[in-house]
Amino acid sequence: MAVYIVLAIEVADSETYKLYGDGAREILAGYNVEIVSGDGNPVVYEGTQPANHLSIVKFESQAEFERFFKSEEYQKILHYRRESSDTKFIMLMKGH
Repeated sequence: MAVYIVLAIEVADSETYKLYGDGAREILAGYNVEIVSGDGNPVVYEGTQPANHLSIVKFESQAEFERFFKSEEYQKILHYRRESSDTKFIMLMKGH
């Protein structure tokens, strides 16, 4: 079953965060994923925008996401995200 990873990240240091984003996209190229949306300026109709960077990534399964998230390659770049931003949430939602 496909899963959607929804990310809300408050980026404080764009230059360092770019190292993370570029690295993550490169690693994701080796997985069966679809980047559904990445938007730094979404339109909020109700409520409050949780962060200044929002993304949705579709993985073929939860196991495939976990394989990516726990991979040695991803772990090597993770410090860029943690140093440059505040992660509000990374949430997994199951598809239909």
